[in-house]
Amino acid sequence: MPEFGLGLVSLGRTWGYHPSPLPTREQAHGLLAKAVELGVTVFDTAPAYGESEHLTGEFFGELLAATRDRLKLATKCGEHWDPVNHAPFVDHSYDALIRSIDRSMGLLGKIDLLQIHKPTVDVLHQPDVWKALDYARSCGIQAIGASVTDLETGRLACSMNAIDVIQFPCNIRFQALEDLLSEAREHSRQVWTNRPFAMGQMIHEDGVSLLDAYRFIISREFRGAVLTGTSNVHHLVEDLNAFREALLCN
Repeated sequence: MPEFGLGLVSLGRTWGYHPSPLPTREQAHGLLAKAVELGVTVFDTAPAYGESEHLTGEFFGELLAATRDRLKLATKCGEHWDPVNHAPFVDHSYDALIRSIDRSMGLLGKIDLLQIHKPTVDVLHQPDVWKALDYARSCGIQAIGASVTDLETGRLACSMNAIDVIQFPCNIRFQALEDLLSEAREHSRQVWTNRPFAMGQMIHEDGVSLLDAYRFIISREFRGAVLTGTSNVHHLVEDLNAFREALLCN
């Protein structure tokens, strides 16, 4: 069965069907503290999430070593953040990846999983990309993943021995990448799904309950995590309760 994971895009940039204002530093730290208190162990951020890595790194840096060691902190490289235009952009060149990896390690400290962000098939075939990921491993990052948005790239990533985790969106509304679940099982890869509520659209527009949204995903029986994104403590508690109830239903 998958674990519950907290996606941290909402800490650093506006996001979702009904975007909320960005949290303050205190609110961001409060959300992360509540997640740890509730037993959440999987956290996912990225350079393209604005200030998310900075805020997450501050919080994780203050944790006791025993607490930090039981948590999984993931980030990405390949999609970056333009602070002037307040927008993400993609650059998978070697120099850009190395700068991104160095910056993420400086902000986050220990990184448990580094994912290639929004690769294409061509990107996964580029030797310089793997040279950069080898550099990441040499810096102590043990697990490598790919956060993909199309089926062909996902299938290629699943077949690559150097890839440990595949991340992609999957929900009742969007099932175009669902075949990657079986591909990942075949190749013994972990799967991290994201957008369980289609960024909130399923809840606000379709009237799907949190429980039914999670039951749909969990019924696919994969090993990994289901990532949900929020900056609101109340929503976090609701989401986690619904996830745990869905586990009991399956």
